[in-house]
Amino acid sequence: MERLIAVAAGVVFPIAVALAAPEGDIPELLRGKASAEKPGITISTNAVGWGFAVINARIDVALSERISIGTPVYYSPWFAGDRHAVRVLGFQPEVRWWPGRGVSGAGERQTGHFLGAHATVAWYNVKWGDMRYQDRGRPALGAGVSYGYRLMLAERWGMEFTLGAGVVNTRYDRFYNTKNGRLADTRQTTYFGIDNLGISLSYSW
Repeated sequence: MERLIAVAAGVVFPIAVALAAPEGDIPELLRGKASAEKPGITISTNAVGWGFAVINARIDVALSERISIGTPVYYSPWFAGDRHAVRVLGFQPEVRWWPGRGVSGAGERQTGHFLGAHATVAWYNVKWGDMRYQDRGRPALGAGVSYGYRLMLAERWGMEFTLGAGVVNTRYDRFYNTKNGRLADTRQTTYFGIDNLGISLSYSW
């Protein structure tokens, strides 16, 4: 639990400090108050995650017209029965570069194509069939790149489409999926492939 609190604090604290700082200490765009046409903060949620019953939300902060930082939080506490359960807490902090300069009538809002670089951190405890899988010693760790596109639906509402790929390494225990099931073995694996897929609804201010 202490690890989860530390990671969450590391994600939220820098953004909270930036928003609470005096006017002269940080760029206006970072505070999201440059103008009604230059929102500095975007929140979003990913429909793909909800489709898998994973609660999720993302916050992005614009550092300039072309650079933003953000992270989604993914959480799944569900048990679907004695043989199936997916419990996950994950973060994917990301830096994005926006080559465009907004859309007509939207000032310098970050819209259009973007490229991103992200890290992956995830804890998990999954029951599936005859086995249960749980991270051992550390969370799953990875890194990757992404491409996406954001379009505006209204003054502040938008849609975002994202596809990312990367590498994730994890060490995990396999238990027999019975009550107090004993340890079967410990394994380590490295995954290469898609690690980010999003169709998101966003709101900027």
